Amino acid sequence: MCGIAGFASYDQPCPVQPEQLAEMTRLLAHRGPDDAGLLQIAPGFATLDGRPLEVPGGTRSGLHAGLGHRRLSILDLSPAGHNPLANEDGSIWITYNGEVYNFGELRVELERAGHRFRSRTDTECLVHLYEDHGDDLVHRLRGMYAFALLDLRRGRLLLARDRLGKKPLFWTAIPGSRTLLFGSEAKSLLAALPRRPELDPDALDQLLTFGYIPAPDTLFAGIYALPPGHLLAFDGSGMPDPRPYWSPADHVAREAPAAPGEGPLEDQFLARFEEAVRMRMVADVPVGAFLSGGIDSSLVVAAMARAGTGPVRTYAIGFDAPEWDERPHALRVARHFRTEHRELVVRPADVEETLQLLVRHSDEGFADSSMLPTYFVSRLAREEVKVALSGDGGDELFAGYTHYLGERLARQLARLPVPLRKLLPPVASALARMPGLPGRGTLRRVARVLRDSGAPMPERFLLKRSLLREPERLALYRPEFAARLTGRPRAVVRGFHAEVAGCPDFVRQIACMDLRFYLPHDMLMKVDHASMACSLEVRTPFLDHPLVEFALSLPASAKIQGWTTKVLLRRLARRLLPPGIAERRKQGFGVPLSAWFRDDLATFAQARLCASGARISAFLRPEAVEALLARHAAGAADAGHGVWTLLCLETWLGMFG
Repeated sequence: MCGIAGFASYDQPCPVQPEQLAEMTRLLAHRGPDDAGLLQIAPGFATLDGRPLEVPGGTRSGLHAGLGHRRLSILDLSPAGHNPLANEDGSIWITYNGEVYNFGELRVELERAGHRFRSRTDTECLVHLYEDHGDDLVHRLRGMYAFALLDLRRGRLLLARDRLGKKPLFWTAIPGSRTLLFGSEAKSLLAALPRRPELDPDALDQLLTFGYIPAPDTLFAGIYALPPGHLLAFDGSGMPDPRPYWSPADHVAREAPAAPGEGPLEDQFLARFEEAVRMRMVADVPVGAFLSGGIDSSLVVAAMARAGTGPVRTYAIGFDAPEWDERPHALRVARHFRTEHRELVVRPADVEETLQLLVRHSDEGFADSSMLPTYFVSRLAREEVKVALSGDGGDELFAGYTHYLGERLARQLARLPVPLRKLLPPVASALARMPGLPGRGTLRRVARVLRDSGAPMPERFLLKRSLLREPERLALYRPEFAARLTGRPRAVVRGFHAEVAGCPDFVRQIACMDLRFYLPHDMLMKVDHASMACSLEVRTPFLDHPLVEFALSLPASAKIQGWTTKVLLRRLARRLLPPGIAERRKQGFGVPLSAWFRDDLATFAQARLCASGARISAFLRPEAVEALLARHAAGAADAGHGVWTLLCLETWLGMFG
C-alpha cells in the first residue's frame, strides 16, 4: 500500500511549486516508508526524482503536472517497482495506491498484445491497460486501488477509486484557477493551497450524526472525497464532475441467481471465498490476519489455513471489561487452526495517548471509536508482518447487523392496529427503565425500533445510523450555527435510498445502502487510516467484487431466516470452525466508551470539552455540552459515542480548524 499526491494545471504561471509537491508527498510518508518518487512536468521540461527526462513528442502544450508517491513495498521489492511509473514511450504516467490481484493474468494478456514490462508489479499493468482500453481499464481490475494517471499527449489527468472504496482519494480545485490537486489524505492538499479552507457546517452536522462524513464531503469546504466506484477526468476545461462506473444496486438487478447445478449455495460461496483469500495471500512480504473470534474473521483464518502455506499469524485485541473482550473466542479459533497467535489489551489510558494521532490520520473528519482498537491491532501485526487480512464486509453481504432484524420487526409492526402500535413503545421504554430487570439493553433497543417503526424506510435507516439524533444535535448547536445547516444528513440518506429502491427485498436494499454508505465511509476508512498509520496493508477477501456480486444475487433467505442472521455464513462456520463460534451473536469491534467516560476518562472528557478555551464552543453551546456529559455521568443517557465524537471534533479543530 502507498500514498499518492499530485496536481495538473493549465495556468500560467503554475500555482504549484516543486517544493509544494514534495511537501504534499512527504505528509504521506507513513503510508509508504520504503521509497519516494516525484515526477515534474512543465512545458518542454520534465524531471523524475530530480533527473531530467525527455518530454514525449506530442505532449499537450501549456500543461504543468506533478505526481508524488510514497511506497510500501509488497510486490517486487526491487527498485524496478519505483513510482511514478510510465509506459514504454513515457507518454502515460501513473502514481498508484493499491493491489490488483488479477495482475498475473492481465500481464499475460498485455504481453501477448505486444507490451513490454520492466517490473513484476501490478502497477505497470495499469498504464498498458489504459493504452488499450482508456478509462474502461477499471472494469478489468480485481482489487483495491486509488490511482492518478497522467496522459501527456491528451493533456489529461484521470483519478480512479476502487468499487467498494477500500482506498481513499481526495481532490480539490485551487479557487480562481485551472488547477486540480489530489492526494491519499486531505491534509496533503493543504500544502499546495494558498489558504486553509473554511469548515463546512453541513459536514460537521454529518460528523455529529454518523461519526463519519459520507463522500464527497469533508470537514474542509471545497476538499472532496472521490466516491467509491467513481472516475474523475480533468483537462482544464472546467470543474470536473466525478462519474460512477460501478454500483452494488446494479448487480442486484442484473445478476442471475446462483446456478443450482453448482451444488449447495454455501459450497458455491466457499469456492469463491477461498479463491479471494488465496489471491490476497500473494505477497513478497509476510502476511497475517486480524482475528476477533467472530464468524467473519474466523472464516478468513480458516481459508488461509486450508490454503496450506504454513502456520497463519493471527492478531487479536481485547479489553479488561469481560463483556467487550473477544480474546477467549479468538484464542479458541487460533488453537483450532494452530496459528501463531498474539494479543493485546487496550486500556482507557490508551485513549489519551493516541487521540491526537488518530485524528491526524483521519483528517477529513472521522469519529468511529473502533478506530482505536483497529490502530492497536494494526500496530501489533506490523511488528511481524506487512500485510494482514481482515473479515470486513461479511456483515454487509449477509445481513449481520441488528438493523436488518429491526427493519424486519418494523415491517411486521406496520401490520398491527394503530392504537396498539402507539401503546407498545412507552411500555417497552418503561420496562427498560426498571432496575434489576434482565435484558434491559435488549428492551431499550426494542423500544427504539418500536418508536421508529412508523417512519418511512429511509428515515428508519437514518435513525438507526445516528449517534446523535436531530433534536439532540440541535440542542447542542448555537442558534447562529444551526441556521447555516441545510439538513444534509437526511438528504444524503434519501439519495442513497433512491439508488436501491428497485432491489427485490428489504434485505438487499439495506445491504446495498450499507455497501454504498456505511461500509466505505466508516468501516473501510477506519481500517485504512488506522492501518496506514502503522504502515500496514490490510486486505479484505469478503469485498472481492465478484464475490460481492455473487452475494447480492442470493435471495434474502440465504441471509436471514426468522430472527437468525448470516444464515449461509453460519452454515459454513459450523462446518469449518470450532463448536459454538457459529452461534455467537454479533458483537462488533467496539470500545467500552460508555463505562470509560463515566469512570477513567470522565475527567479527561470534561477538561477537553468544557474548558473555557474549547474550540467546539464556536459551534456548540457550552452549557449544552456540559449537560450532555452530566446526563451520561448520571446514567440518564448513553452518550459515550457522542462524547467521543465531540472529542475528535475538538482535536481536529486544534489541528486543522
